[in-house]
Amino acid sequence: MGKTALARALAAEISRSGAAEVVALVGSATDPSISFGAFAPLVPDLGGKPGRPPDPLYLLQNFRSAVLRRAKGRPLVLVVDDAHSLDPNSATLVLQLVAFDGVKVVMAMESHAPAPSALRSLWKDGLVERVEVGPLDREATVELVTCLLHEAAEHLEAMGAMGAVGSVGSLGRRESLAPYPVGGEVADAVWRLSEGNPLYTRELLAAGRRSGSICFRDGVWRLNGSLGAGSGLQELVDERLSSLTEVQRAALEIVAVGGPIPLRVLLRVVDNEPLEALQLSGLVTFEWSQGEQSARTAHPILTDVVHGSISVPRRAAIGRRLADEFEAAGCLGSDLLRVMTWRLDGGADVRPEEFVRAALLAAERQDWRLSARLATAAFDLEPSLEARLALVDAHRALGRFRDGLAVLGREQGTGDDEIAKCAVLRGILLYFGLGDLDGALTTLADSAKTVGNGSDQAWLEAVAAGLRAFAGRPADAVELASEIIRRPDLSTRAEATAKAVLSMGLSWTGRTEQALELLDGTPSMSGNASSLSAWAAMARGLAYKLAGRVESMQRLSQARYDVAVQYHDEIGQGTSAAALGWVALEQACLPRAVAWFREATATLDPVHSAALRVEATLGLAEALALAGQVDAARQALDEVRPVADRSDFVMQDWCIAAAWLAAAQGALTEALGMVHHAAEAARRTEQVASEIRALHAAVRLGSAAPAARLATLAQTVEGPLIRVVAAHATALAEPDFAGPTLDAVAESYADLGLHLYGAEAAAQACRAHQAAGHSRRAAASAARGHILLGSSDEGPPPVGLALALTPPELTRREREVALLAARGLASQAIATRLCLSVRTVETHLARVYTKLGIGSRSELAVALVSAASRAHQVEAG
Repeated sequence: MGKTALARALAAEISRSGAAEVVALVGSATDPSISFGAFAPLVPDLGGKPGRPPDPLYLLQNFRSAVLRRAKGRPLVLVVDDAHSLDPNSATLVLQLVAFDGVKVVMAMESHAPAPSALRSLWKDGLVERVEVGPLDREATVELVTCLLHEAAEHLEAMGAMGAVGSVGSLGRRESLAPYPVGGEVADAVWRLSEGNPLYTRELLAAGRRSGSICFRDGVWRLNGSLGAGSGLQELVDERLSSLTEVQRAALEIVAVGGPIPLRVLLRVVDNEPLEALQLSGLVTFEWSQGEQSARTAHPILTDVVHGSISVPRRAAIGRRLADEFEAAGCLGSDLLRVMTWRLDGGADVRPEEFVRAALLAAERQDWRLSARLATAAFDLEPSLEARLALVDAHRALGRFRDGLAVLGREQGTGDDEIAKCAVLRGILLYFGLGDLDGALTTLADSAKTVGNGSDQAWLEAVAAGLRAFAGRPADAVELASEIIRRPDLSTRAEATAKAVLSMGLSWTGRTEQALELLDGTPSMSGNASSLSAWAAMARGLAYKLAGRVESMQRLSQARYDVAVQYHDEIGQGTSAAALGWVALEQACLPRAVAWFREATATLDPVHSAALRVEATLGLAEALALAGQVDAARQALDEVRPVADRSDFVMQDWCIAAAWLAAAQGALTEALGMVHHAAEAARRTEQVASEIRALHAAVRLGSAAPAARLATLAQTVEGPLIRVVAAHATALAEPDFAGPTLDAVAESYADLGLHLYGAEAAAQACRAHQAAGHSRRAAASAARGHILLGSSDEGPPPVGLALALTPPELTRREREVALLAARGLASQAIATRLCLSVRTVETHLARVYTKLGIGSRSELAVALVSAASRAHQVEAG
């Protein structure tokens, strides 16, 4: 449990302080019969007569004197590792040194191991304090995993086995932005197997890296297959199991395959005696759950090792036997999935409808891999429509859109319900898998004409409205969904889908408060095409994001992420990781944002989840650009550009991310042109939320041009964010009084938890105060921005701050030319990019040199960094 590491750390701390002499001892597990074996390396030869063993009392007295002499008049501390393995004489000596000589002792020992009686006297008589060292909690385990994999990655990079990480920042300085993020599935797998045991955690990571089940791929530590105990842990477990009888081993195997097993079921398979022996040896534990006792192995590592040691035929036989006994005991309700999995693995005869029922239950629990296995088994036995639809839905959830279309084939269904289910699944697969909006809408419309049931028709129309919303036509979605929810006697699935679609449309058109109010009254739904049940969660997250409710968005996204990781739902993991990336970005945690976006892009398959991956990649591009990681941001944008060229909706977000890249390179005019183009495009298609995001980017870049439009939008758009953004733009439009107003805007952003925007506004306030000659106010604004960033690192500030904190004596054009020159662009390249003459560029540079007190282009990058950093790193107070 890390007890040895704690003891060693304490010994090292005492030694460094010089407060005491430290004597380190180790109990011998191999031969504890050697008298005073633990002390033998510490003292000289005590002598004795040849052929005659020394008298124990003589040895005790001389060892005691020899140890005390090592103190040289200072306090003495014994640090004893594996104290339970001390021989009796060494234990007696430890007791005497502590009880009679005032020696302090720190001992590390296993709580379940029998200890020498002398050591038991120590805590029985109150001479020492006994502290149980428990496992790490989940958060600490994940932190340990991250640290260990970071060290491994640095080692690999030093050996040239990994690509270089980090890049030159926007002002010429290198920074490291979470270069080795750990995928949630890796951390979750290690936590579930180790249960917080530090030794197990380290060994699992080492074994995973050796086997390739943990690998660094697409910029993220990923899980490649299943994680299991390596040879080191197997040896530890095998040593502990070596004393088991054949009957006890067989009982342990049954518990490992089936646990947790209700005791009433287990006793139908295993006799009482071996179970008692396994409990006494600490290999099996019993716990109460849902009103009855259940048995399981004492640790997941034990389960993994024992389970892996069982032959495939025997494991199948155990599974079949357990399935029979669970069914005989009436456990098919709560344990249906386990029973069906055992029957599937064991090759037992099962009716296909039972597999279908289990597949649908797995789908409700979002365990899509298991759902796909069970549905495949049912479909292979009998290709019924119910089995087909369950398998198609599992393919859909796993991002296997083409596989889903292949299984669905030409199936249309017969009754209204079947026709509607087939059409909804086909439409979702066509749009999200192939990007075929027209094909999807045609499928849904044709089926809506075919069905006679009004609720089924409404459901099909609601799904079609949802696809229009996703395709960048939110106003159409609002109109269609509003009409649908007014119809009487809607089914649960029709009502839930229509309200989720309407909520998304309302959010995209700026009515986030109405969207959230609508969602609070939306019924839940399950069953086939269950992607629709996730639309409500997506709509809620969208409303939180667009309203600036970052904490609510974080809670919702984290909950979705945790469930997705638990059930290996890669689409859910990727989309929720992207949402958490936006949260981290707005909270000014750029390294964390980059890590989340990298996990999202690495998790979402570029073929099966292309549309979703595009959104995550654009988030990554924006985060990298804001952090000044120019080359990496450009690479991400290049990946998305072909999709953006085919979609106006995607192009708007692409332009915003590209604008931040241009700003990171110093091309402010180009950046502002891009965001204004994105805003106009969004305005034409009534995508109010996208328009606000583009205009907000312009304001963050220092432009007051959007002030009038934002003031107009603030009169109709709901939520607190629009009001702060409009105030921000208005402040920039009034330069004579901008400083105090921008300070107030920074506070408003901070109150919403939007620390990045608050820091940018504070930096702009700092610049305004400097221009007005108010140095003390400028320092206070800079300190506020520094606090909002939550970091005192010496790396360059985010791009928005870097632009705001460039020397105020530079004009806007001089600042732009200087930033481009600092990036290494030649005068001709700058002239071409800014549509200026080379002579004009050289004139601007000459003025910049004079104002900054430098003599050449080579000093420019350092001068700009120093100016920005001086303001950025002002300490509060």
